[in-house]
Amino acid sequence: MRIYVFLVVSIVVLIGLGVTVLVALGSSARNLTRDFDHVLNAIRDEDWKLAEDRIAAAHSTWEKHRQWWAVVIDHREIDNIEMSFSRIGEYIRYQDKALASAELTVLKKLIEHIPEKEKLNIKNIL
Repeated sequence: MRIYVFLVVSIVVLIGLGVTVLVALGSSARNLTRDFDHVLNAIRDEDWKLAEDRIAAAHSTWEKHRQWWAVVIDHREIDNIEMSFSRIGEYIRYQDKALASAELTVLKKLIEHIPEKEKLNIKNIL
């Protein structure tokens, strides 16, 4: 009888932990991409100093989240986000409006994609 109680409690704890991680990933992704529209507006207005400051702030936020994301997601995803931050920083530094805008859009999709990818659904199982 004890083994059944232990199994049920273990399953409940695992499901609870999984739901908590999914909620935290979604919240974290929204927090990371919240300021991307401001960066995009600065790029479109060719306010390069503001764009550089905002993307640096976004990267700083990413650094805080990256540590625990590494525990729960594929490291290739983290590497892709890191490379995208590097590229966009250079595009902004060289004041390339088209490439900076495109890379910012890619970065936003990379970050938004992660909580969707981690959700439990038939598409992810199969």
